[in-house]
Amino acid sequence: MSILAGLGIVMFLEQLDDTIKTPEDVERRLNAHFLGAVPYIQVENDDPAVRCTMVHQDAKSPTSESFRSIRTAIHFGIQRVSGDKPRSSWVFMLTSASQAEGKTTAIINLGITLAHSGSRVLLVDADLRRPTIHQRLGLFNEFGLTNYLIGAVEAEGVRQATSIRNLSVVTSGPHPPNPYELLASPRMEAFLLAARRSFDFILLDTPPLLPVSDATLLSGRVDGTILLASAGKTRRVEAIRGRDLLLGRENLFLGVILNFTTQTRDSYYYYYYRALNKYYYRYEPSEPARPPEASDRNESLASSGTRVKS
Repeated sequence: MSILAGLGIVMFLEQLDDTIKTPEDVERRLNAHFLGAVPYIQVENDDPAVRCTMVHQDAKSPTSESFRSIRTAIHFGIQRVSGDKPRSSWVFMLTSASQAEGKTTAIINLGITLAHSGSRVLLVDADLRRPTIHQRLGLFNEFGLTNYLIGAVEAEGVRQATSIRNLSVVTSGPHPPNPYELLASPRMEAFLLAARRSFDFILLDTPPLLPVSDATLLSGRVDGTILLASAGKTRRVEAIRGRDLLLGRENLFLGVILNFTTQTRDSYYYYYYRALNKYYYRYEPSEPARPPEASDRNESLASSGTRVKS
């Protein structure tokens, strides 16, 4: 009786926990593509600057392997959409439903991983409310995206080179009183157009989706979006709301990255092959339904029922 009571309590507590924890949760509960899992990055003195550049400092770490698998999944998505007419550049946005999900660390490591493959990458700190990229990479922030958006400088004048080959950064610049209005201005579109001429990938770090509307606005100006969920922290209802905000745009919703997982080096291979083998399955979000204008392009990514052979 004691054993049965204990099992009943455990099952009851499990039912109360509605957070996203595993790739199965991403596919079953969110009905979204699983792009890859990123382990919690443990570094000496818990230095966030070291954590953000882990893929550059230790190419053989589980973190580096995780981001390389995510890079592969992104390339598969691009190939599915572009077909025989590949684009010269892609603008992607990485965001999360809520704060403190680790999106800045993830987007910097993803940018470095893309740069390591030979692509010209521009990281843009489009979080004009709580910018952090300049702190993580040791860059100055006296001028940046804000200065361009108010017309004080040209697009090329706000780009900063880094010590990592093929990687450039545009910091946020001074804190503006009206972030949403600046991001909604025609100069933001002009900024992205100018960046396309010089870079293969432009990655936008944005505020979280639910607290403010900046990320929702920017999702309509990029080619594709990625949602980051924190394992054991992101609630299912929040992740679904974030997913639906991204699906309601005329762009490519690539899928979900699961952050802060407790995976080992051996379990990395399970996550890696699961992401590749599941990537092409069709999925149809059930709540709410996608608008007709957004469905065609999203379904073009997931319209194959054939597994990828490894």
